[in-house]
Amino acid sequence: RVIQATLDDELAYWYDIQRGSFEGGGARRQLASLTLCVEFPETRPLAPVVPEGMNSPTTNENIEKYFAEQLMNPVPALNEDYNYAQFIVPHLPRVVELMSETPYTNHAVINVGQPFVEGDITAGTPKLYEFPPCLRCLHWVFRDDRLHLYTYWRSWDVFAGLPENLGGMQLLNEFIALETGYETGTLNAFSSGAHIYSYQLELVQQRLGL
Repeated sequence: RVIQATLDDELAYWYDIQRGSFEGGGARRQLASLTLCVEFPETRPLAPVVPEGMNSPTTNENIEKYFAEQLMNPVPALNEDYNYAQFIVPHLPRVVELMSETPYTNHAVINVGQPFVEGDITAGTPKLYEFPPCLRCLHWVFRDDRLHLYTYWRSWDVFAGLPENLGGMQLLNEFIALETGYETGTLNAFSSGAHIYSYQLELVQQRLGL
């Protein structure tokens, strides 16, 4: 379904980028929506295997670095306004507790992003991001004696970002599984802004054999 949606005019559309990455100088081919389920995300290698002669969009080393720096280190780099870890890490002990003691719950959720300006919660001043986090929500569900992870992405680079992001999410789920004593299950994602960029079109067509 993803392959069909990439180039099908009924399921995807082009638009000139007005805000965000490549603003004012590029175009996106965006899906109306994308829902995916990776049934065996624990399979190694985590990095995608591509046809001979084509460079992979990421590597196992980059996925491990992404997991360590963006998902588990809550201190943003000097050039970062934020990273996912600063929103995720403080809630991981609670996720582990819930999944360990009462796994049949829908409470194991982490929202990514800050709703109010720091130190101004009582005034209710909303936190307005110049570049809002792409990852917005993580939800762990216990089913069939396994931990299934669900994520929502407001904007998602399907060609370059998705493989590395999903690899990192699997490593995060494996961390929770190790802490709780369960096995990992499926890796699920939804995006209302999944896209490729115009400069990637030839690479995508090559990857799909078109």
